[in-house]
Amino acid sequence: MACIPVASERDAFRIFETLNDRGLRLSVPDLLLNYLMRVANDDNERRQIRDYWNEMLEQMGRRDINRFLRHMWVSKYGDLKSKDLFTALKTEIEAKHIQSLDFTRTCSDDCESYVQLLEHGEEHLKTSAPFVRVLVRQLDIQAAFVL
Repeated sequence: MACIPVASERDAFRIFETLNDRGLRLSVPDLLLNYLMRVANDDNERRQIRDYWNEMLEQMGRRDINRFLRHMWVSKYGDLKSKDLFTALKTEIEAKHIQSLDFTRTCSDDCESYVQLLEHGEEHLKTSAPFVRVLVRQLDIQAAFVL
């Protein structure tokens, strides 16, 4: 453990990323949340991002949020070949000038649908629920989630 005094939150986020580049690799969700917090406009936005993120974690429960982020990416942009997931997400956010709060809100909304898929929620899946149940529960077809 180390204590590194910094002048601002942005400096803290930069140090976090630098330490990650040189040491133990952090998970994609850790890196993504750090990035979104670093580029947020102000403390109020950071609070909202944190609230959306906590909501996602709560929805996911014991499920793997890293898997959710990968499935979200693949369902929107296709498979990743040459980049790691964090780099792809960061590049997409920057290229399309997506505000960090907007991106986090989208993730949270997508997470709700994802959990419904995992739980075979008939409210949202309607007549597809029995088929999804077979794919998810009985066949355990993880790759089908992005469909």
